[in-house]
Amino acid sequence: MRGALGTFLRGVDFATNFWKGTVTSLFPAFHARNAASNVQNSFLRIGVDVLNPIRRMEAQAMLRATEDEFVTRLGERYSMRDLNRIFREQGLEGTFASRAELQTSRTTGDVIADNRLFRGGRRVGNAIENEAKATLFLSEIRHGMTPQQAAHITKQFLFDYDNLAPFEREVLRRAFPFITFTRKNIPLQLNALATTPGRQAVIAKFFATPGDQEQIERELRNWPDFVTQGLAKRVGTDANGRPVLLWNAGAPIEDLNKILPRTRSSESRGREATEGWLTMLNPFVKFLVEEATNKDLFLDRPLEEVNQIYAVYGKHLERAPEPIKDWLGFRKEYTRKGDVRYEMDPTQFHLLRSFFLSRLYSTGGKLFDPTKDPVTRALNTFTGMRIGSIDYETQVYPKLRANADARLQGAREEKKQQERTLLIEGSQRQSQPRGQ
Repeated sequence: MRGALGTFLRGVDFATNFWKGTVTSLFPAFHARNAASNVQNSFLRIGVDVLNPIRRMEAQAMLRATEDEFVTRLGERYSMRDLNRIFREQGLEGTFASRAELQTSRTTGDVIADNRLFRGGRRVGNAIENEAKATLFLSEIRHGMTPQQAAHITKQFLFDYDNLAPFEREVLRRAFPFITFTRKNIPLQLNALATTPGRQAVIAKFFATPGDQEQIERELRNWPDFVTQGLAKRVGTDANGRPVLLWNAGAPIEDLNKILPRTRSSESRGREATEGWLTMLNPFVKFLVEEATNKDLFLDRPLEEVNQIYAVYGKHLERAPEPIKDWLGFRKEYTRKGDVRYEMDPTQFHLLRSFFLSRLYSTGGKLFDPTKDPVTRALNTFTGMRIGSIDYETQVYPKLRANADARLQGAREEKKQQERTLLIEGSQRQSQPRGQ
């Protein structure tokens, strides 16, 4: 594409690719979630065999193109070297750049906005992708599939990110940077629910909270939306009696919430689904939408309420020169319980959380959070999963009050409409001639 539009789109691709690099391959949590996602989607096809260490060793032998022999259940024999060649010819090797949905140059095929640091992270990602696909590929051949059939099935469950229609590549991927995984994953999860529901249930049950399910369901309605959008379970209570939750698993089955969101009775499924898709927008567009609506789309809260910064940064900013603190709108507050709370100007903080430093900021804040124990910090840093207690005062009560106010306003409007209808009907009856 040439001209001003082409120049603009190349600029968009460069900025978006650079942003993708800063939130994906540089961080252990992304690779851990990618590996877990591969295991879960492979499990839908081959079951517990995906966890068999012998199968993993066979996959490594094939990736190294050794002279070992691979024998199927039907007695067919292949050399690992030949299988490695077919694996590469079928486009299954070195696909992490596609997995991260990075745009490439139409002329050279190179990743846009690349650098040595990003390439190092991609090598880790490629190792994870290669092993997962090799394990599934060999499993299918073992059960009688030809190598070409095995490659096709592998792409069905671990996705061919380059098999895109022009509209998907040129429009959707620019508007929604990580849309390809979701677009291919939702049909897979729906099909698995219909054909292998037991395997889906195994994944879901891991996050089921044991106990009285009716009581748990009532309690779940009071959990924040950003927790209930995916799989979550209660794992205990803190010293103040508040529930401690495990959430943000990143399981592929959680994508179904994008089309069938779990909502409270007073809320619209359509609105929740729309807001869920909006959170996936290109960060530059999403920033403008959130500024225009004054709302954090993920947390579903006004931006001025999402201005608390991590304590590890607050302690350093407290010693910063006054001009810097004034520019950031930095201030130190105390909660009703006497806890220290560091805050920034909502717009400045919104900028920090939205673009290139967002993942570095959040990862560092969680890794060095003095209020969390080492296990919790490590779990979040290296897996992305979250453990924490719910602060009803800031995370639940505002939403409940807003919902109650909305219901009350709706009831008032309905009553006014009924009164207007009665007045109109009464006026019409009085205007009619007697005897009719």
